[in-house]
Parts: sequence; structure tokens; C-alpha cells
Amino acid sequence: MNAGMTGSMEELVREALATGRLSDLPSRHFIKGRFVPSRSAATMETCDPGSGRPFATFAAGDAGDVDQAVQAAKEALRGNWGHAGPAERGRVLYRAAELIHNAAGRLAVVECLDSGKPLSEACGDVAGTARTFEYFAGGIEVPFGGNKQSGFGREKGMEALRSYCKIESVVARI
Repeated sequence: MNAGMTGSMEELVREALATGRLSDLPSRHFIKGRFVPSRSAATMETCDPGSGRPFATFAAGDAGDVDQAVQAAKEALRGNWGHAGPAERGRVLYRAAELIHNAAGRLAVVECLDSGKPLSEACGDVAGTARTFEYFAGGIEVPFGGNKQSGFGREKGMEALRSYCKIESVVARI
């Protein structure tokens, strides 16, 4: 049975119980916007701690793979992501949260297989992950919201930041 990426939680659990696996799990590194094999072509298995059996095989990274991923991240920072304003970054983070919500059942079943934790706990973990992306996406929209900086000073310059934050002295007699 192939429940696919959008299968119901019940279908995904049935598939995992029947086969010990989930179909269509990615098996490669995700670097520079695409799935790539490890440079050495090495793979490794991850086991379901409940059964002790492998449930997935994936690319085994080495220092060269890490260097490739770091270089891709640096390029992204020098490119579109690094030049994106807070609103655009917020849209990207909200989209990531949406994708996590859309795949929540599948991600939770994979987390159960990988960690051995109960499905209810894995569902909470996945929901918390999506909420974390939403939190940081929303924080970008609120100047100086909480402990996060909005990026206002970086975008408009320090003079604009100083005009936004007015410092006044207060004298009180106690």
C-alpha cells in the first residue's frame, strides 16, 4: 500500500505496521535546492527501535558533503535569501510551516519509526515544529517584538533605527 505524501494517518500507520517502512522517503541529501547522493555514494540505515529492523536507507554524509552544504548556504546568504527583506523571509517561513502542517501525519509516523516514541507525542513534536516556524515568521513582522530584532536597522540604516528608538532621561526624587 502506498499512502503517498498526503495519505491519511491511518493509511500511513497501516503501511508502517505492514511493511516496517514508509514508501517514498527521501534517501539523498538536500543541498542547493535538490536531492543529491553523498559524494562517496555511501549509504546507511536507520532502525525502528521498537522492532530493531531498518525502516529506511539514506545517504551517509562525510566532511565533503558537509562542505558542499555549507558552501550552498553561504551562496544563498550572498544571494536571494541574504538580500530578502523581513516580509519576504516571513513568507518563506510561513510556507515552511504550511508544508509541515500538510505533511504532519507522515512526519509523525516517520518520527515514531525513527525514535520509537508514541504517535501522540510525535504528532505534538511535528505541530510544535510548525508553530516554531510560524512564531519566527510572525516575529519578523513586529518591530522589536519580544527579544527578536525586526531587521529595521539593517534595512533602513542606523539613523532610522535611532529615530525609532528615542532615549530620554527621567529624574525622580525618592
